[in-house]
Amino acid sequence: MNSTDNQCLTIDKFNTMKNNTSFFQYTILIVLITLGFLLYIQLSPGMGQIWIRNDRFMPMGAFNLMIYPFKNIRIWMPNVWDINYPMWILIGTSSLNILNLI
Repeated sequence: MNSTDNQCLTIDKFNTMKNNTSFFQYTILIVLITLGFLLYIQLSPGMGQIWIRNDRFMPMGAFNLMIYPFKNIRIWMPNVWDINYPMWILIGTSSLNILNLI
């Protein structure tokens, strides 16, 4: 193994580590966004009681709200972006990309 091979190996390890860090960052970000969205829709005065109703845990209510933008185009209007889960993901990941550029 010559010095050129060692340099390539080092660069490959660095790129792999950098890509894994980005994947880790996105994973943590999506988990945090999801938790924030679920808390928001549960505690929001306009929505509320989506995943806890009548003192019962009902996760399908939250799941249905998360996929509802794919069933109803009106949810993509800017005035209802606060309950549009894919929009939360888009804004959150875009923000991470902008912060990584700085």
